[in-house]
Amino acid sequence: LRGADLRGADLRGAWLESARLEGADLEGACLDEAVLAHAYLQGAKLDGASLRGTNLGKANLEHASARGASLDGTILHGASLRGLCLAGASLANLTLLELSLAAVDLSEAEGEGLSLLELEAGGLSLAGARLPKVSFVSMDLRGVDFSRAMLERATFVGCKLEGARFDGAVLRQACFVSGCVLDGASLVGIDGASLNLRESSLRDCDLSGATLTAAALDQADLRGAKLTKVEAVGARFDHADLSGADLREAKLLDASLREAVLDGADLRRANLHGVDLALARAVDLRLAGALLTRVNLRPLLAEGSPQEVVDGSR
Repeated sequence: LRGADLRGADLRGAWLESARLEGADLEGACLDEAVLAHAYLQGAKLDGASLRGTNLGKANLEHASARGASLDGTILHGASLRGLCLAGASLANLTLLELSLAAVDLSEAEGEGLSLLELEAGGLSLAGARLPKVSFVSMDLRGVDFSRAMLERATFVGCKLEGARFDGAVLRQACFVSGCVLDGASLVGIDGASLNLRESSLRDCDLSGATLTAAALDQADLRGAKLTKVEAVGARFDHADLSGADLREAKLLDASLREAVLDGADLRRANLHGVDLALARAVDLRLAGALLTRVNLRPLLAEGSPQEVVDGSR
């Protein structure tokens, strides 16, 4: 069946284990519940095909195209997916493990409840994907493009995300746990209301213009981070390290920075109304033009303490 023209074919429930379908045209075909385990589909065209509940375990789909295809509940354990195009595909209730997502295009893909476990993901693109409740577990996602993705209530567990791009993404109620590393990541303009970044490493990341209302950044490492014009009303930065962070024009109304480290942080023109700075530490803190109503600065100015140098003149 190599190179066969099977466009629009009804192959529901077909037994095609180990079938040779390299370069076959299956555009718009129905393969629901079919068995394609160990099948050879390199370079095949599956655009718009229906693969609901299809068994593609250990199938070879390298450099195939499945744009807009439906893979809800599809079995893909151990499949070879390098270079597969799944742009705009439906991926609801899928669990992906024992495979590689290297150079896979998931841009504009959608589906709730997708789980990705310990997968290789170099060159993966998730730009514009709509994947609420997606889970990424123990994955190397360095440099992955999540820009404009809708990742509401997503979970990232122990993931490496250095240099990842989340610009304009929706991360409401998303959770980064077990020591996720986002050093140098770009999160410009994200919607991160109620986002959980506790204990995450965010050194030198760019969160400028982000919405972090009621977000949890307790014990986060934000050294050198850019948070200009961030909206973090009611957010928690307790025990966080914000040394050298740029918070100019940030809105931190009623935020909690208890025991936070603010050495060298720039808070010029920031709105700090009602901020809790109990036991916070700040050497060379810049506060010129900041709104400081209902703020107790005494913890930062305590005589004889390392917090006593506060510079609001620059």
